[in-house]
Amino acid sequence: MQHRALGRSPWTGHRSPRAPALEPRIPLINIDDSVMGVFDSLVGLGEHESTYSVLPGKKGQCTANGMIMFDKAVWSPKPCVTCLCSKGEVICDTTMCPPLKCPQTITPAGECCPVCSETASSLDSSITSLDDISELSGDSPDPKDLDTTSVLPSARTQVEKDELLPTEVIDIRDKEGHRKGEKKRKRKGKKNRQRHKGRRREKLPVPRTGAARDVQYESDEDDGAFRIPSHFPIPVPPIEAPPLPSGCSTTDTTVSCINAKLTQIPPISDPDLTSLDLTGNSITTISDEAFNGIPNLEWIDLSKNNITSPGIGPKAFKILKKLKRLYLDGNMLVLIPSELPSTLEEIKINDNQLHAIDEDGLKDLKNLVTLELEGNKLSEANVSPLAFYPLKSLCYLRLGRNKFRIIPQGLPATLEELYLEHNQIEEVSEICFNHTRNINIIGLKHNKLEEHRIAPLAWINQENLESIDLSYNKLYHVPSYLPKSLLHLVLIGNQIERIPGYVFGHMRPGLEYLYLSFNKLTDDGIDSVSFFGAYHSLRELFLDHNELKAVPFGIDEMRKLRFLRLNNNKISNLSLTSIPRNIPPDTRMIDLQNNKIKEVKENDLRGLTSLYALALNNNKIYKIHPKAFEPTKRLRRLYLSHNQLTEIPTNLPRTLAELRIHANKVKKIPKDVFKGMKSLHVLEMSANPLNNDGIEPGAFEGVNIYHIRIAEAKLTSIPKDLPSSLLELHLDDNKITGIELEDFNRYKDLQRLGLGNNKIKEVENGSFANIPSIREIHLEKNKLKKVPPGLPELKYLQVVFLHSNHIAKLGVNDFCPTGRRKKKALYSGISLFNNPVKYWEYEDYDFEDEYGGESDHQVPYYFNPNTQAEVPHFPFPVECAKECFCPPAFPLSMYCDHRKLKTIPNIPSHVQQLYLQNNNIEAVPAGPFTNVTFVREINLSYNNIKFHMIDHGVFAKLSNLVQLHLQHNELEEFPFPLPSSLERLLLGFNKISRLPGNALQGLPNMTTLDLCNNLLDDSVFEEKPFSNMKNLMQLNLCNNKLQTMPPDLPPSLRHLSLENNSISHIPENYFNRLPQIIAIRMSHNNLQNIPQNTFNLPNLLELNLGHNKLKQVFYIPRSLQHLYIEDNEIEKEFQEAEDNQETLNQETEEDHEAEDSYFHPYYH
Repeated sequence: MQHRALGRSPWTGHRSPRAPALEPRIPLINIDDSVMGVFDSLVGLGEHESTYSVLPGKKGQCTANGMIMFDKAVWSPKPCVTCLCSKGEVICDTTMCPPLKCPQTITPAGECCPVCSETASSLDSSITSLDDISELSGDSPDPKDLDTTSVLPSARTQVEKDELLPTEVIDIRDKEGHRKGEKKRKRKGKKNRQRHKGRRREKLPVPRTGAARDVQYESDEDDGAFRIPSHFPIPVPPIEAPPLPSGCSTTDTTVSCINAKLTQIPPISDPDLTSLDLTGNSITTISDEAFNGIPNLEWIDLSKNNITSPGIGPKAFKILKKLKRLYLDGNMLVLIPSELPSTLEEIKINDNQLHAIDEDGLKDLKNLVTLELEGNKLSEANVSPLAFYPLKSLCYLRLGRNKFRIIPQGLPATLEELYLEHNQIEEVSEICFNHTRNINIIGLKHNKLEEHRIAPLAWINQENLESIDLSYNKLYHVPSYLPKSLLHLVLIGNQIERIPGYVFGHMRPGLEYLYLSFNKLTDDGIDSVSFFGAYHSLRELFLDHNELKAVPFGIDEMRKLRFLRLNNNKISNLSLTSIPRNIPPDTRMIDLQNNKIKEVKENDLRGLTSLYALALNNNKIYKIHPKAFEPTKRLRRLYLSHNQLTEIPTNLPRTLAELRIHANKVKKIPKDVFKGMKSLHVLEMSANPLNNDGIEPGAFEGVNIYHIRIAEAKLTSIPKDLPSSLLELHLDDNKITGIELEDFNRYKDLQRLGLGNNKIKEVENGSFANIPSIREIHLEKNKLKKVPPGLPELKYLQVVFLHSNHIAKLGVNDFCPTGRRKKKALYSGISLFNNPVKYWEYEDYDFEDEYGGESDHQVPYYFNPNTQAEVPHFPFPVECAKECFCPPAFPLSMYCDHRKLKTIPNIPSHVQQLYLQNNNIEAVPAGPFTNVTFVREINLSYNNIKFHMIDHGVFAKLSNLVQLHLQHNELEEFPFPLPSSLERLLLGFNKISRLPGNALQGLPNMTTLDLCNNLLDDSVFEEKPFSNMKNLMQLNLCNNKLQTMPPDLPPSLRHLSLENNSISHIPENYFNRLPQIIAIRMSHNNLQNIPQNTFNLPNLLELNLGHNKLKQVFYIPRSLQHLYIEDNEIEKEFQEAEDNQETLNQETEEDHEAEDSYFHPYYH
């Protein structure tokens, strides 16, 4: 710490010849407010540990060396140093003595600086020698310094200081000057406070700078002395501010303790703190004193804790007079906390258990702008009509996922946005929006509204209401009496059969966006006046997924229409024979599929300089003019499949990234046909009469194609002159007879290889060594007689399809490495069915033993077909239930499957694998398992077992159980308790609708949990059942009734399956908590919009979002290998950065790669 000296006193060196004797007292000096504002480290000025601290709850008081100092108290811990207690902060300053040139120096009594001895010769009785200074300071002087000490002139005397005291005390009490001084000290000490706080936690000394080097002479507006209190309070033990817990971080104004395993709010004393983030801990209570040391908080986030309403003190938040934002999402509150500060502008209490809001529940919150109470148990029966009356500034109210049957009463007049999704609302009455004249957006999707239950005067006269979402209700017609001001109407997913005439005719300025996807509209349901009043205003019209057989009347008159969706109807075709003329020049996508176009002429695409994608699939095109694509300088996607082309079009745009010419009559890929097309990444040429000679040498020179498909052709061998950049090569359904050693020499980066349905008889040893990164190999439907050699050396191989070959024998080393070699990825699929080998007779290979670390020594008996050394020897005949089969080769297994058993037979004690699937078993009693101690796997799938027929604790006693199969039964509840040893639990295809919070506790080893095809809904997530499963790698929740993403999934998760639910939204940053995720399967849901970077995940390999309602593209990482987004509504392609031709010419390869991350090579 550096100390600045004060300005030189006019009395320096001119002392009165006679000074009165002074009583021993603490010396006083001027205090310079430019010194660091807060001296709150634990280091004393003499480099000894001090105890300066602010007392929490004692406003304005300080502690120093074990004593309490009141506000404005002044003291000197050692000579030349004076400290002041100012509003709870300790401020210290050092007086620097100017250099003197005299042979001998002496220090007058009560003074800090020495003077020349001849100057004070008449003051012998009042002068203390330098040798005696240690008696005052308590320090021992260094002997070396005594002979070389410079003589310093005298500072002002104590009498002179006492004479100045009254005036300076008055100055100090001047409020304005004092406030300025405090602000200045805080500004200058801001960085030092943070440094000292860190040292306080680490118990490190504060470095001090030599006084002689840092002497400065400056004046300051707050110079002056302070009178000493005549009495000090009784000393008390020192009080130190405790350090922050581990897992917390801090800045000047923020403390963040996210997921820090806290059980209470940490004691913090820092008036400068404005933000406190305690998300994701285990806090259960908030005491009245919790925030006493941080009264200036403006933002608190206590989401995802276990806070209960009784655990919050009645005055817990009362001290926070500046609080603006309070987040309490994901707790266990049943009531809104009382006595909240009136300064609050935003409150979030989503996903709690709120079951009531009385008329005083939100009192005094006159500044509240945003209130979110989604995912609770609120209804019109427990929310008072006067509950929202105090909210004079409320604009934004979210009440989704509650139990409302009608629109809540008493909505504030200031309300602008109201969201009531996923309730049970059946009626919109005439009075519900009487006072909300400012309302602009109303969200009512996923309710039970019918058009006749919407009152005619409910909202027709609203002047500011521009957007209404009534998706997924029970509407049969487009509602009448819509607001005059409406611009945006969403009616997706109803049962609408008709658009009544003139229903939009009264709107001013007119409806601009109308979404009617997934309804039951027919041609008879739309007439000439259905869109009356909207012809001049509609910009987007979605009529897809209906039952239309023709383009609706009047659409050609919609002059402002920019987006029209008619897909997935019963419209056969438009019978176009040529590309239409007068297409707007700013058009970016043209879809002319399923017509009768025969030719693309030279000027058909003239002026379409912004065209990004052109789809001409399923026409009768046999000719394309060589200059047809010249105007399309930005074309990236060209689809020409299912036509009659006999050659690849020439002069294709160099910007092209994807070219599909599937099912034409192309016989040749000539040299230089792709010359200069450095952006081409996907080439689809299947179902063409192409043979090996048709691929000319140099055809792919200079291109970086990642994905090539030449399936259903006439190839007899693997082409050797394809691009070396290939990641995927699909040559299925050809006539290839073998794989030779040099076939893959060029394709070092290949990750997916498709060779199914060929005539391959042999794979030469070492062929796969050239593709070390391969993930997936398809060799099904060939003529192989053995497993191809070299698979164990492929560390990343995950999928091998070998079914429908002639393989008659297996070896345990056919797939897994031996010795110390390890795989980098687990096998996820090996298919061997329809081969001569009876693979089901082989004991399961323990593939995981070859992955990662050491083998599992608890599983010593796995069958090796090459040796019998591992088969255990039993000195007695192996016991077996008479109803079952125990093969001698597998003495630890008992097969009781497919035997129409109604009860479980007695199980011998030595059995480790028990197979009871495909029987008629209805109960699991404890008796048959009495002597079982070593069983590791039980398969009870495909039976008739019900939950109440399972004896309590029958599975929990099996301490070695690793796998339990109970899929395809009649279970209504989760079968707990279970043993802690369990790793894989399969419960698919049951009737489970409830998942108690403790059902999955005590299962630390669980890696796979399958709950597909049950009756689970969002209520199962209330108790966060998956949060403690620290080793869970695969979670299957497909085919349930989920509407939201499961919360608090463990970071160990790798595979997540949520297909066939009703999920409509993925929260932003949801997957950031799952850093190891490699597969996400969410097909057949209701997803519409996905935050842009949701899937920016470094390890993601598979993403399935097919059969949703996606409208926009999103970021797709380069690591992705399998992408499925079929049957969606994606309409907006990636926006290229260039705005003109000059910019286009300056594009870099990196630019194209960035664009292609949005349209992945596997986008179909």
